[in-house]
Amino acid sequence: MTDLECGVAACAYWCSGLCSREKISVSGGNARKKEETGCSSYRARKERGEDRLEAAGIAGPCCEIACDAQRCVYNGDSVCEADCVRIERCGAAAPETGDETKCASFIARRS
Repeated sequence: MTDLECGVAACAYWCSGLCSREKISVSGGNARKKEETGCSSYRARKERGEDRLEAAGIAGPCCEIACDAQRCVYNGDSVCEADCVRIERCGAAAPETGDETKCASFIARRS
């Protein structure tokens, strides 16, 4: 399992910089840079007071990461093999979809 840090506080699964899901998916099949990846498991909170989805799992530092970013150096047979991964938002606004997040740990393979 990979250590997962999450910087997307607007996500329903976010809990003090950790993720309450046991497994996430990173998109970006044709990604050549971080901004072309995203957290497919991201779910926006509807309102500020809405309960987080912590019931889906216990927030912890370790997470299994399925990875569609085939050009990433850490992708090993569609599973992330990085020691630590950080998910971040792409812009200043709270993301509406996972496409507005990114895997900040993505490093493109050299051709």
